[in-house]
Amino acid sequence: MAKIELTLRDGLPFGKGEEAALQYDATLRSLTAGDIIDARMESERVVETPSGPRLVHSPESMALHVLRRQITRIGVISGPLSIAQLRQLSHHDLQLLEGESDALEVAELSERLGNRGRAEQAPGTA
Repeated sequence: MAKIELTLRDGLPFGKGEEAALQYDATLRSLTAGDIIDARMESERVVETPSGPRLVHSPESMALHVLRRQITRIGVISGPLSIAQLRQLSHHDLQLLEGESDALEVAELSERLGNRGRAEQAPGTA
């Protein structure tokens, strides 16, 4: 499972009052099928429509639920983060985490595509 380590610009507060300390070092990991399934389920809600209740899905909510699961830690804070913790991030740090999450996905896809069609060779053969 691939990981990316990065440093946040503004940090995520941990603790209360004067004892609160900003946490800067973050780690993201590859997604699992379970992460995606759980994020989908969490991003659905029932809304009342003229024709009755309807289940709707929010792509923005899904993206946030996926990201919070992908964060394994920020400083001493272990992931997955809560939505409340994500809300405490600065706009810059949220964008940084989203960008690194996208970069991790692109790197994994590129690796899979690069390996497509390559047959495993037995040792000693050329």
